[in-house]
Amino acid sequence: MMKSTFLRITGLALAIVALLASPALAQSPTTGDSHDHGVHELADDDATAFDHMVRGIDLLPDPAAMEQRWPDVSQRLIAVAKDEQATTFERWRATSLLGNFVDSTTEQALIDLTDDSEPRVRAMAYYVLGAAFLNAGDDELFSHIKSGLDDDEARVRADVVRSLGWTKHSEAGELLDELASGDDETLQSIAERSLQRRSE
Repeated sequence: MMKSTFLRITGLALAIVALLASPALAQSPTTGDSHDHGVHELADDDATAFDHMVRGIDLLPDPAAMEQRWPDVSQRLIAVAKDEQATTFERWRATSLLGNFVDSTTEQALIDLTDDSEPRVRAMAYYVLGAAFLNAGDDELFSHIKSGLDDDEARVRADVVRSLGWTKHSEAGELLDELASGDDETLQSIAERSLQRRSE
């Protein structure tokens, strides 16, 4: 429960940064544009309510409430995360919310997303896998997450290291120790913070 809460809080903070930093991202319904007028009034409509939840940067949905409203919510989120016609923010947000639904189907979807062409989606997929799915003895998943350190994008490598701060996997700790004393100053700093988080 604590892990999920931390993940959702961290995801919200990252979402704010991502949205503000990228003008290419679609605007949230909370921005008040005329084409979004009345979205709250239409919230009882199934598709509109789900769309509002995915795009609503000011919302921190409760997993139980999401499942009660949409019993197939994890499948819907997977569909949005993989939809190349959706905006980057929608795909990124859907990927982050998948951390609330820890099961084998969601895990495989996230593993698939680590090969996505969009760096933000790849980065978040690795982050969620490490933060919410990586258990102490899951060496296969750890190996896959570790492979993200070979990604060409710095943001992906950084989120791989951040994710390892949420797991008690022993090899994750060893890897963070190695990175904290390595030559990459950016990853060194992130690894140090991740090690601190593991000790809390």
